[in-house]
Amino acid sequence: VDVDSVVSSVAKRWMPAQAASLDDRRVRALAADASDFENWPEGQFDVIIVDGTDMGVTSGRSDKLWSRSFFSGCLGRLAPNGCLSTQLGACITRGGDLAWSDAAPGGVADLQAAGFGAVSPYLAEIP
Repeated sequence: VDVDSVVSSVAKRWMPAQAASLDDRRVRALAADASDFENWPEGQFDVIIVDGTDMGVTSGRSDKLWSRSFFSGCLGRLAPNGCLSTQLGACITRGGDLAWSDAAPGGVADLQAAGFGAVSPYLAEIP
């Protein structure tokens, strides 16, 4: 579910290796507001990947994707043993070292409050 269908088209054109999975028969792409679960396809999902911006960025368009109610909705749509991967903030440099942005701890707390039993922050370098 992506708020803008152009994102998939641009990815396929300019990042074909990364976008190749969008053509997998198991993937369903939908242009809609991800925070509106009524727009989601029926059924449960093995994996939900949320790649929103940090809180307060882009005039708050992604802020709903950081809410406990959104995380609860995701939990309700995951299949048993399903996995949610969500961006909880950017890594920033602090004193020459990498550190989580100030938003990350709150995101972890909201995931736990929404009912996720196992929450494990990780770092991935994305070119």
